[in-house]
Amino acid sequence: GEGTLPPRAVLITIDDGWKCVYTDAYPILKEYGDPFTVYLYKNYVDGGGRALTTPMIKEMQQHGCTIGSHSVSHPFPSTVKSHARKGPEAYEDFLKKELGESRKFLQAKFDEEVTTYAYPGGYFTEEMFTLGDEVGYEYYFTVKPGKVRRDSPNHTLPRYIVRGILDRQ
Repeated sequence: GEGTLPPRAVLITIDDGWKCVYTDAYPILKEYGDPFTVYLYKNYVDGGGRALTTPMIKEMQQHGCTIGSHSVSHPFPSTVKSHARKGPEAYEDFLKKELGESRKFLQAKFDEEVTTYAYPGGYFTEEMFTLGDEVGYEYYFTVKPGKVRRDSPNHTLPRYIVRGILDRQ
């Protein structure tokens, strides 16, 4: 964009929509006033058990949380590849559902423009770029480690993975 960022700016993103986002991360982020984005997949919102609920998500939105899409079903790379093997038409239908329905659902449910997408498992194909652009995404995040720079391609933005307790060992 046009604005400037502080010299050591970070973007905090959290994938999937686990309840621990609300119970563990959110209180700290709220206390420090740090904005963050949660990448949700449609089939897990209000999914019971360990999933975030709509009221939890809406509360976080009031305190610095924005919403990004993480697909409808969070397909593993093997699932995406199996749909691709069914042919271009079937693959396009699959991608339109995963990318498009997720965005529509999230925007309607959380009254927020959703312009970012985090590839489940970090897996992506070129077809996702075109279809994602068509349904309204502007920025796409991978799990490839690296810094985002002004010249970083919008379809393959890198992120550093932090796994919490696993990284403390």
